[in-house]
Amino acid sequence: MQYIRNRYLVKVNSIFYRFSSCVFVLLAYHLFYLIHFPDFLRGFGNAKYGLPLVVNLYSVVLVLPFVVTYRKKYQWILRYLLILFVCLFVYTIIDLKRYPLQSFIDIRFTVSMFFAPISAVLFIGAFEDNIYKMIRFINIVTLIWNCIIIVQCLRYRFGAPFLFAFDDYFVLGMSIRNDSVQLSLGLFGNLFVVYNLALLFSRSKRKFWNLIHVVTGVTALIFVQQTKGYILTILACLMVIVYGSVKNKKIRIISCFLIIWVAVLVFSTDFINIFVRELFGSEYRQTKSYLNRVYELNYYMDCFKAHPVLGNGFAELEYYESVIRGKEGVADYTDVGFIGLLGRCGLFSIVFYLIPLLRIIYISIKKGKVVSHTMSLVLYSFTVYLIVTSGTLIITDQGRNMLFGFMIAFFEFVNVNKDIRFEEH
Repeated sequence: MQYIRNRYLVKVNSIFYRFSSCVFVLLAYHLFYLIHFPDFLRGFGNAKYGLPLVVNLYSVVLVLPFVVTYRKKYQWILRYLLILFVCLFVYTIIDLKRYPLQSFIDIRFTVSMFFAPISAVLFIGAFEDNIYKMIRFINIVTLIWNCIIIVQCLRYRFGAPFLFAFDDYFVLGMSIRNDSVQLSLGLFGNLFVVYNLALLFSRSKRKFWNLIHVVTGVTALIFVQQTKGYILTILACLMVIVYGSVKNKKIRIISCFLIIWVAVLVFSTDFINIFVRELFGSEYRQTKSYLNRVYELNYYMDCFKAHPVLGNGFAELEYYESVIRGKEGVADYTDVGFIGLLGRCGLFSIVFYLIPLLRIIYISIKKGKVVSHTMSLVLYSFTVYLIVTSGTLIITDQGRNMLFGFMIAFFEFVNVNKDIRFEEH
């Protein structure tokens, strides 16, 4: 009887976790901007600042019931979260003494950004209820979002007003590239292009829907988001998927070389910008982004050399602009990935990022040999996604940090559970 009651409580808790996760996923996409959020709620719905803070605080509340239910099953994640909390607490205290002009309120979003792995508690609970339903839900959300931003982009190009309450997307300003509005694929969009590619090249029962996801995702990636870093990342993941799927060695090698050639073409030229210009007749402008990247790399490496343990710390732009931007005033941590993280956090980056990354690589290698072919493709491609984005679009940055908790949860769940088969669901 006690066993049945415990199983019942675990099931109820898991359903609650999954419901909460689904709500936060929808909020990460601002309910598709179908409605206007009241001013007092708009900050909490901001996927870059307010929402990660709310998710982290909510996940902290869930830690105790999580420990009671899963302490034996997920020992590694609980130990890591304890180490992360202690390191982040010590780092924040030191930082407030280093930069006396700012208070904890000023740096709350930055502190929350590095505490994002706590949300793994929420996602693991959701996966324990039904990982297939959770992944399918996120997949549907990303598909709807990709369709919406494609339509909104076309309406902008033809001079029509945005649909629904989409003007709220531009509260922090509108980004224009190639005479077209630039919109993000959102928190999960780029990763789930990779997920659907993995299923498309496997024995999935839903290949038609996987193909629809890939077509809409790649269309939005190239013509709406227009971010070269994500294009290169998905090409790298595609190379891993093709290499693991194609049995003929010659075709496998030729395919990989073709993907590498396309990646080099994208990286070494402004191929995407020129292509969009020719398609839409946009005026093409050279930018100084390359020179800025070189300056940022040099500046943040110098910051790391000057303060190898602590880096620049959580200095806020409002009070210490020269610390963050450098003498030229153009440096930005988010442009140079892990180098930017080193410049900001020094050796604490090991705890904030490298330990979970190495753990994910370890699980990928360990489980990739024993799980189904489809699952191995997902594991390897997700790992490559994390490694490649470390170069410029690192997952610890604001706007992406909630995805870090999801990735940690996903790999930990796969590590302790057997026979997960996405191709059959």
